Amino acid sequence: MRTAPAIAARHGISLLEVLISMGIMTVGLLSVLSLVPAGKSQAVKAVIYDRSSVMASNVAADLISRGLLRPTSWGAAVSTSIAVFDPLYTGPPSWPPAGSAISMKSDAATTGASATLYLGAGLSGQTDQMRAVCDVLFRSEDDPLYTLDGVGPDDPPLPRWSAGSAATPGGRRSFEGLYSFLATLQTSAIWAPYWSPSTPATLTIVTFQRRDPASAPIVFTPDGQTTTDGGWTYNPSALPSGQKIKDLVRPGTMVLWLNNATSPTAIRWHRVVLAAEQQVGRVAFTCEGTDPDSSAGTVLVFPGAVGGLEIPVKLEGTSSWNR
Repeated sequence: MRTAPAIAARHGISLLEVLISMGIMTVGLLSVLSLVPAGKSQAVKAVIYDRSSVMASNVAADLISRGLLRPTSWGAAVSTSIAVFDPLYTGPPSWPPAGSAISMKSDAATTGASATLYLGAGLSGQTDQMRAVCDVLFRSEDDPLYTLDGVGPDDPPLPRWSAGSAATPGGRRSFEGLYSFLATLQTSAIWAPYWSPSTPATLTIVTFQRRDPASAPIVFTPDGQTTTDGGWTYNPSALPSGQKIKDLVRPGTMVLWLNNATSPTAIRWHRVVLAAEQQVGRVAFTCEGTDPDSSAGTVLVFPGAVGGLEIPVKLEGTSSWNR
């Protein structure tokens, strides 16, 4: 009787199974790799928001301690109900609004000096010493950057610090001077005197990442159309070189609404949730809470503004505790 030959057990896997396995693995790896750019973008945003938020709270505490809420500590009286402290701005005089810029007094840093020095409103024309003071106070460079240059193979790294003199530049700190701020103070008084002690006010700290202090804010005006989308128009030629409006107005960007472009009596900061450019030169804003009033006024967009802190305060008077 003839019997069927026995079939030997197959060893290993076939070529088809190998190709199928490689295809599944490739799809999985591509899926993972596609998440890397998104993860990097979210990580960068997280670092920016973390550093700017920490800076905003620190700046608020520092400015209050240094006398921002005490008008007698200002370099000159402010004639409007809005005060702007923007120490690094060196751009066109269109900002801050007329009569609203303030400078703060600071004890003289020179040995034996009994007079009072002013921290300048900008860096131009200041001495190296004043330039260094402004750099330390207004640029959030607290963390040292360590280097191995000039040290032995078994020696610990040394910190490098920024220097005020351009002839002897030092190393940047770990933040590299990328973060700065401006502060606005709006009193609740509707007629003069605006800056009396115990008057309620609103202090807003706006933080920047990679701000160019010589760049003026972009001006947006109502488009005048009878629509409900809150349209605003701007001059495309006013944008910084190589940038588009989507590079300046992103989710989280702080914009400033003024009821009058030259002599405002009311201002309000808004955080942008969504900005849509409907056509070149025309943008619609959607902001947290309420949108800027598009029936009148002006909106200023500050390139590099990434966050802000708004707190209610009361103006201080001079006493034996702060004299």
